[in-house]
Amino acid sequence: MYHYEDGTTRWRRFNGRGDVRAYRAPKGWTAFADLIDRHPITGVDLGASSWWIRETREACHG
Repeated sequence: MYHYEDGTTRWRRFNGRGDVRAYRAPKGWTAFADLIDRHPITGVDLGASSWWIRETREACHG
């Protein structure tokens, strides 16, 4: 189990199964799909555009 601080951003490469618009973020996260041609962390050219999911940890309100 990992602990993420509020506002943490993590990236995941979309696996290509189904429609990227149907991706559902885990509870406590918001997600956006981005079509990008550079690696979101390293900035290295990917050679071809690909879909990545950007997830951001929401502030806990409880």
